[in-house]
Amino acid sequence: MPRPPKKQPKRKNAKPSRGIPPQTQAELWGRAAGRCQFPTCNKIVYLSESTSEAVNVADKAHIEPFASKGPRGDGQPRSASIHECDNLMLLCKGCHKTIDDPGTAGRYPEDLLRKWKKEHEDRVRRVTGIKSSRKSNVVLYRGRIGAITSEQQHLLAVDAMFQEGWFPQSDRPIELKMVSELEDSTPEFWRTEAEHLRRRFNREIKPLIEQDRLLHFSVFALANQPLLVLLGSLFTDQVPAEVYQPHRNPHRWAWPATSGSIDYHIRRPDNCLGTPVLLVSLSATIARSRIADAVLAPHSVWEITIPAPSPHFLTSKEQLTEFGKVIRKVVDDIRVSCPAAGQILVFPAMPAACAVEMGRVRLPKSDRPWRFFDQNNTHNRFSESLTIS
Repeated sequence: MPRPPKKQPKRKNAKPSRGIPPQTQAELWGRAAGRCQFPTCNKIVYLSESTSEAVNVADKAHIEPFASKGPRGDGQPRSASIHECDNLMLLCKGCHKTIDDPGTAGRYPEDLLRKWKKEHEDRVRRVTGIKSSRKSNVVLYRGRIGAITSEQQHLLAVDAMFQEGWFPQSDRPIELKMVSELEDSTPEFWRTEAEHLRRRFNREIKPLIEQDRLLHFSVFALANQPLLVLLGSLFTDQVPAEVYQPHRNPHRWAWPATSGSIDYHIRRPDNCLGTPVLLVSLSATIARSRIADAVLAPHSVWEITIPAPSPHFLTSKEQLTEFGKVIRKVVDDIRVSCPAAGQILVFPAMPAACAVEMGRVRLPKSDRPWRFFDQNNTHNRFSESLTIS
């Protein structure tokens, strides 16, 4: 008689593997550039923070959870794409614990995590797509600007550069920060700061320019307007440079995504009588009566303005470039109209980037001296500050 078939043991339902395919792991590490994808962390996850030794401190975190009742789980069976790269984030162990902790998991829904993952990977693609020839030296020049540290300014500056297709020549910026503890109501303040700026520029930047005339600079400056014009005049427009404008709410240096054209108006006097005066009324309107308080008659007034002066009008590089052309046109107009004038008196009310750009278009060999008057809040009037000659 044939033997009866052996009874096969009942097979238990095999649990799906938690193992992520090596190819998917490689893709995840590449898309994350070896950094934690939690936006406020960005930690390198292949080095020890304390010793810089090579260690793996990364977790491959699921956005849609592996377990149906896990963090962000809805009790439904897991999808077939549970281990695909689009459902994984590279996180340090601390951030992985944060997003999956039962007490905080509700703060990190799938949509938010996917948004963070996309932003991180988009940034990696953008930065690594920049050509090696797009290196630029970061220049920071700042006055007393509250609680924002130099390191924070540098990070904001680098972020703005990336958006324009540049990346830093060095991990350390060139800092030209103001040093005087004096108030800007004193002549000593202007003399000290102007001398310091020239000295720092000649020591830190001029040798680089002399070594390589094609070297590029990214300028992030926020200080008293006459000093910003002086900084621009030290660079001149012969040195390749991008000038950035600080923006508020939130604080950043990157240009906004949208911008509109600006209609710059040039107002000229009927004729040139006495000393030529140039008003730059862009961030605020400068009343003509305020000139008489600072300058002896006679004088003739040129003015550059816009329909609605505002500190926040400047929203694009194109508007800044156009302003530089307008300034150059007006200065040339004054030279032709007032050939005997020995100087131009300048009353500025303009954004920081415009002040730097005004200095950059100055022609040091042919332009007559610019004598600046700065709004002084102590005396509540325009006071003489410095002369660029």
